[in-house]
Parts: sequence; C-alpha cells; structure tokens
Amino acid sequence: MGGIADSLKILNADSCVKLHVANGSGASVIDEVRSKFNCKFDMVVVHEPIVASLGNAAERLGDLAVQVMQIPTITFAAFHPDIVYAFQENRIVKSGLNSDWNSRILMIAYLEGLGQSEAVSLFRADVFDSVGYFDSWSDSATDLAESFSRCDFDFSRWMRAVQRSGVFMYGVNHPVQFALTELAIQISEKMADRTHEQMFELHKLTKDYLAHIVWPVYPEIANRLGLQGSYHWRVDNEYANLPQFVEKCFRRWDESGLRSLQPTFVPSVSQETRAKLIRFVK
Repeated sequence: MGGIADSLKILNADSCVKLHVANGSGASVIDEVRSKFNCKFDMVVVHEPIVASLGNAAERLGDLAVQVMQIPTITFAAFHPDIVYAFQENRIVKSGLNSDWNSRILMIAYLEGLGQSEAVSLFRADVFDSVGYFDSWSDSATDLAESFSRCDFDFSRWMRAVQRSGVFMYGVNHPVQFALTELAIQISEKMADRTHEQMFELHKLTKDYLAHIVWPVYPEIANRLGLQGSYHWRVDNEYANLPQFVEKCFRRWDESGLRSLQPTFVPSVSQETRAKLIRFVK
C-alpha cells in the first residue's frame, strides 16, 4: 500500500494523503485507524480482501470517511506458480534465504526424503507441465480481473500498461512499483473525479517498498511467456542460484525439524501433486 500512497501524494499534491498499515483485525482495525488520526477523511481507500475480513465491522468504515473506496489487491501467480506459504505449529516456515516464500517443488522433495541433487533435477519443463505451472496465466488473469471488476476498476487498461514492462511481479503478491502506480492513477481519477494524464515514469519518483525480495521466473516458464528467465533468488542483499537455494533451504529445514511435523501449505498441495513430483525421480 505504501507504493500506492506515495503515488497518490504526487498525483494529488493539493490533498492530504496518509497511510496506515493496520496490525489488528475486525473492529480493532477501525479503532486503530481512528485513534491514530483522530479525524474524519474525505475518503478511505482500503484493499478489498481487508474489507471482507472485517465482517460486520466493515460497516464502521463509514464512520471514518465521507466515502469508502475498495481497491483490488494485486496478486498474480503466473510468473511464479511454484511459490507457496507453509505453516508449522502456527508459525510460518522460512526459506533458506529467510523469506516467507517457499518453493512448492522443493519443499515436497524435502518432505519426501529426496536428496539435494534429486530436488534440483525436478526444476525442468516436463515437471512444471505435469503440475500445471504452464497453465497459470489464465487463472491468474481471471481472478485479478474479477477483483478489478468488483471494485469498479478497469483491468484491461491496467493490464495493457503493465505488460509492457515484462515481468510485473516480484512474487505472487508483490507487484513491481510500476504496477502500483498504474493502479494509483485509476484510484486518483476516482478520488478527484477528473482525468489524470499518465505521468511519465511515475514509478521512478516513488519508493519501491517490495523490491527487497525477488523470486525468479524460471527459464522454462519464462520461455512460454516470451520472457527472459533465471534461477537466481534474492532476499535483501543475499543471493542464491538453484543449487545454493536448495542447499540453504534443506539446511534450514533440517535445523527446524520440518519433517517431524508436516507443514500446512497455502495454497494447499494435493497428494496427487506430491505423487506426480516423486514419480519423476523414482
């Protein structure tokens, strides 16, 4: 949300734009925002899933503002269909680079007792095809388009703009700043009820809050999308190629005793998918 807020400050220099990242849930979010700012706004802008998570408390958003605008949350898995979150005893499982994103293929290989070289061998086109990684674009685009539509934003316009930049996601839920500024332009048009000319390279005038972690677009997937891919991960100032990433993850998971308590995956991973992956090394 920081990238959107910064963009709105530039697009609406004559307005006061304030950002608050809420830590609570339900009614506590409303109270949290009210106590922090202690004023009524012309408009409150909030991500659609957040409103849904508030339940009955969502009605109280109107107490904070003359208008409440719901905006889509940009999630798009097609560039990085292998990313998964894993939870163990209500704690998130970290990757070898200490991020919340993990490789679905790599984690299953580890849990099934495969060695590092066997895990590395699973990163190839026939494996990706078997588990549906090449089919992710349609579902990702449909889901995001529906979110834009529910919030009354123009998905086609947004997608035409961001596709020109190539890969517009750092990971499944981390858009590049350019993607956020394109959404901010549409938000600004609604806020101010006027047409904003697209500012040239607006994304370069704002901070990129999500660039600290970059998940690669695997070469086999990139090739299907007409892009350049790689097997190089980065989290902050730490880098890893594929064998290094596998080694770091296996070592971290050994230390945490991951195999002793089977993690829960988000999105979920079916037994069929696990069986398909293991079949490729048996």
